[in-house]
Amino acid sequence: MADASSQSYGALVWARYKRAPLGIAGAALMAVLMALVLLGSFLAPHDPDRRFEPFMPPSSIGFSGDGIGIAARNPVETGLLDPVTAQPIISIAGTSAVPLGFLVRGDKHRLFGLVPTDRHFLGPKSSASAVHFLGTDRFGRDILSRAIMGARISLLLALTVVTITT
Repeated sequence: MADASSQSYGALVWARYKRAPLGIAGAALMAVLMALVLLGSFLAPHDPDRRFEPFMPPSSIGFSGDGIGIAARNPVETGLLDPVTAQPIISIAGTSAVPLGFLVRGDKHRLFGLVPTDRHFLGPKSSASAVHFLGTDRFGRDILSRAIMGARISLLLALTVVTITT
């Protein structure tokens, strides 16, 4: 190996960086977060402002009945109340499975903010059914979609601040 005086500054930094496992883990995490920023609308299963039924609990994810593929079951109220909390009891018993697929059609969005498309990474195969991986809020908006888009904005803001500071 050549001595330190014959290597460029970038090569010396990279050689030291390769030996730090936390640095490599941090770089991998940053790569995942930047992918979230760039692909946020593609990863979100629904339009973050689209309204569904309010306060829907999260859908239950599992294998479909025939054992091929994954499916979700949307919980429904049983009509019974919990004797301690007086909250409605929710169950997935008797509900039909909603088949899930990758690269499915859904709400229209712009990939990278430029390319109009209606494909999403994961969602129900039928556009008539809705699946909420984290449920809905009091206005009926999908929580996962809103969290992804909110994280996208926060990460973009943090990246801008770090860039200006540097």
